[in-house]
Amino acid sequence: MRLAEAQLVVARELGLQSWPRLKAHVTAMEGSWARIQDGDPAPDRDATTLHIRCGSDIEGALKQAGFAGDFLKYSDPLCQGPVRDHPDWLEERTDFIARCYGKKSGMSHKAIGAKLRAAEDGLLAAPGRYERIVL
Repeated sequence: MRLAEAQLVVARELGLQSWPRLKAHVTAMEGSWARIQDGDPAPDRDATTLHIRCGSDIEGALKQAGFAGDFLKYSDPLCQGPVRDHPDWLEERTDFIARCYGKKSGMSHKAIGAKLRAAEDGLLAAPGRYERIVL
């Protein structure tokens, strides 16, 4: 494989159409970072923003980078277990997570249910509270 072909593969895996576009994107990010370090506001400060994450893995890094907004951890493994469209679906999810992960997580059934309810309430309230939602 030639270098140009490898560069194109890397760019496309990162969601850009070409290596020059990837380079331009990195240059723009470096410029934004430099401006933030010099005291300019972060690029997302123009709108109320909610960052939804499946964990809290990058919350600190985003804050350190100067990004503003709130963070909602929504960590229900929806790709596993039952997901049903009925009024008691959240209780069913709580039962499943408590049964499969409760002991390992050290959380009680009640704590798991409260965590799921808080995350779900945060999602439901988001459209009315935020101008921008970032996944």
